[in-house]
Amino acid sequence: MQDNERQDEVIIERRGTADIIRLNRPRALNSLTLPMIRTITAALHDFAGDPEVASVVMVGRANAASAPAAISAPCMRAPAPAMASPEPSGARNSASTT
Repeated sequence: MQDNERQDEVIIERRGTADIIRLNRPRALNSLTLPMIRTITAALHDFAGDPEVASVVMVGRANAASAPAAISAPCMRAPAPAMASPEPSGARNSASTT
């Protein structure tokens, strides 16, 4: 796959105050690849810092919604590292301090 084809897998456009993220891999049911996730993540960070963005819509091109991820994607080949659960806000150490 050429770089320009990969860049076209995620199309970002603005309509008024709405930014649209369009997934463009209909042959693969718009399944997400790691490069697509990186592009989407970067776009969301950009949108978060733009006061003109009121909403973000993500759609899939053609008649295909998005499959969770491409089975052939490297991120699907190895288990994800375990994530520690964040401590709930307001949680205190159970040890007594008195």
